[in-house]
Amino acid sequence: MKILRKGNEFRKVSESNMQQYKVVKSLLNQGWNYCAKQVYKEFTRGEVVKKAVEEAKNVTETVAKTKTTAKERRAGEQKKLTTKK
Repeated sequence: MKILRKGNEFRKVSESNMQQYKVVKSLLNQGWNYCAKQVYKEFTRGEVVKKAVEEAKNVTETVAKTKTTAKERRAGEQKKLTTKK
């Protein structure tokens, strides 16, 4: 199994038989390069960690917006009671 890279794209390609080897050769001719496994792991793990952090921030912001204290709820209820006639 070989890892090929072109910019920020990665592909894992097998070279177990001649047909697959020809596919790898054609990809190399198209501008893909061999990539070290460590570079691939660092890139993919970094992307996953960044996405997880962004999702966590979005969740906490949403919770912070919807979260109200008991005092705020009571004030809202009092306002409703006094404005209705």
